[in-house]
Amino acid sequence: MRDRLSLTILMLLLGGMLRAAGPVLRLESPGKQLHAVLYSDNGKLYYSVWANKLQLIDASSLGIQFDNRSIGNDVQQLSLLQKRTIRETRPSRLNSNSAINHCIEYTILVKGNSITDTILFRLFDNGCAFSYRAAGADHGKV
Repeated sequence: MRDRLSLTILMLLLGGMLRAAGPVLRLESPGKQLHAVLYSDNGKLYYSVWANKLQLIDASSLGIQFDNRSIGNDVQQLSLLQKRTIRETRPSRLNSNSAINHCIEYTILVKGNSITDTILFRLFDNGCAFSYRAAGADHGKV
């Protein structure tokens, strides 16, 4: 009887944790040397970066604050809109005449309570970058 009660309590606790956590997106670099994990937990947006099983960036907030609202808080839904591979050669002034820009760009929709914003997340085989595309025209100051 006691084991059943303990199991029931454990299942209730785990169910609450699963409801608090939102969807998880796993993004990979072109050569699959790096991957990033994006997820929401209690409405806040987080990301981490891994090289195989080695975690390079621990769970970190992924958001930006404007004077009138923020991206990354009150996240209701996280979804992948588009994935595209970028491979371009650009002129360089460093050790060679050209540099290769090779990455996968993920367009991610971040749906909040009343508005949906976009994050562009780029994964290279040796790093990552992201930028925000806030919905609407009135953003104020960052």
